[in-house]
Amino acid sequence: MKPFKTAWAPVALALFALPLVTACSSDDEEEPSNKRRTISVVVSENPMQNESADARSTRADITTTESFSTFTMVDSETQTTYTATKSDTVNPDTWPIYNDNEKISFYAYNGDGTFVYNNGTPYISFTMGNQPANLVDFMVANTNTSYNDHSGQVPLAFSHACAAVQFYVYCVDGQTYSVKSITLKNVKYQGDYYYNTNSWSLSGGTHDYLLTESSITPTTDDQRLPRGWMFLIPQSKDDIKIEVRFTKNGGAEQTKTLSLPSSGSWAAGTRYSVRIRIGNKS
Repeated sequence: MKPFKTAWAPVALALFALPLVTACSSDDEEEPSNKRRTISVVVSENPMQNESADARSTRADITTTESFSTFTMVDSETQTTYTATKSDTVNPDTWPIYNDNEKISFYAYNGDGTFVYNNGTPYISFTMGNQPANLVDFMVANTNTSYNDHSGQVPLAFSHACAAVQFYVYCVDGQTYSVKSITLKNVKYQGDYYYNTNSWSLSGGTHDYLLTESSITPTTDDQRLPRGWMFLIPQSKDDIKIEVRFTKNGGAEQTKTLSLPSSGSWAAGTRYSVRIRIGNKS
């Protein structure tokens, strides 16, 4: 009986060895999934464009990737919210998934907003500030990438999601005017920005914005209103009005309501200049 036991021993060892070899091979294949990779960002900007040569922009007033520091980023796979800076600091600082070749989407924005990922549709619910000084040059970016595409870097090209509008006042008839206030009325201030279509869906509410802080004495030369750029959600100009309170030659105060000089809509990423004429042409 002893030779019989000796003959079967190597076979039994060989049979038990096979699963051990297979398990070892499986661990080797999955080794990358046990190593978290560091995530970083590289930031660029699609600059604002002028509506026309008459826009007279002062670029220093427009947000650029040089003038904002912190932004929010969300990934589509785990929907982790990251706080990131253009100087390449990301918190949390690890790539969200283990597969280095799998592409995932990242969505970024500066300023306030609520990110929503609804059945594969990413958007931001955004509300403009209630005072001109609190309006934000809202910028957005998104990309689809894998870890191996850029060695863990997420390339983000930010675009301006709002329009930038500035206002000038001038007079034309040689009379002495004192402009007490200028108000932009019926401005839609709430909406959802959709990444997939680069478009806005606006809510119905409106808000008025006071453009002047003190009296202005207009001349024949354009005077830029002190509020500077107004960053507005893209919207139709048809219902927006400008209300001007003024006196003429020291007389009684008058109020005039004006329509914007052209119809159509303010577009995202575009600068506009609006000239407000006081007085009557001869």
